[in-house]
Amino acid sequence: MLFPKTKYVLVLSIVAGVISALTTQTPGGHNMIDKPITGILFFGLLLLVKNRMNNNIHVPV
Repeated sequence: MLFPKTKYVLVLSIVAGVISALTTQTPGGHNMIDKPITGILFFGLLLLVKNRMNNNIHVPV
């Protein structure tokens, strides 16, 4: 929401996945895969809602 560009969302979600994988003891490293996918999906939903709703409403939702 702070940086509404695809490149920024992808980089930030990969970094979040790396930090999450390093700080948890979950085997398999699924956080490295899960965070970028979730970040891109959330970004897509934000773009859909952004054009249809007021700024004061779409950020909390």
